[in-house]
Amino acid sequence: MTLGFRFFAFWVRLGGRVFYRARAVGRENVPRTGAFILAGNHVSYLDPPVFGAFANGRDVHFMAKQELFSKPILRWLLPVVNAFPVNREGSARGPLMASLKLLRAGQSVGLFPEGRRNLDGEQDARLGVAWLANAAQVPVVPCAIAGTRDAKPFRTRVRLAFGPSIPPPPGGGKATKESLASYTELVMNAIDALQKENDRRAD
Repeated sequence: MTLGFRFFAFWVRLGGRVFYRARAVGRENVPRTGAFILAGNHVSYLDPPVFGAFANGRDVHFMAKQELFSKPILRWLLPVVNAFPVNREGSARGPLMASLKLLRAGQSVGLFPEGRRNLDGEQDARLGVAWLANAAQVPVVPCAIAGTRDAKPFRTRVRLAFGPSIPPPPGGGKATKESLASYTELVMNAIDALQKENDRRAD
């Protein structure tokens, strides 16, 4: 873990625990070494830093809108916290290839299968996570977060759950759309199960 990200993650965890009673289960499921994809639900701008801060001491790289990198403070801060720029108006190929390069270098990448915040639960998952897992032959660690949407200090409880790694599709190489869709469903089912666990912890 880089010094900058370690510093950032410490303060996010501390602030989360103090102000939002943030608690995570299953952190031992996050590999301590090697490349992997962290795939979770997405309802708030808080999700990427919170997921990354609780990911068992691993550097996790997340995508960020390239427009944010033009702002003075964020231009310096985002690279420190392992964010990399993507053009959301352009082709999906650029972000996928940037993620693939990180994975092949042994890094971890955090992705949201729906591609962006899914506030109403109606947004379908895309095939990007499955494509990357197949192309890089790396496992996917499913994760779920609850409580970050409309989070209020001292009134909201943030809950995270990390599930066991899902092995990549066998063989690698060129995958069919059907096989990618099947793998995507497997990942989404794992995320849904973790979210139900979060819901039970809220009771």
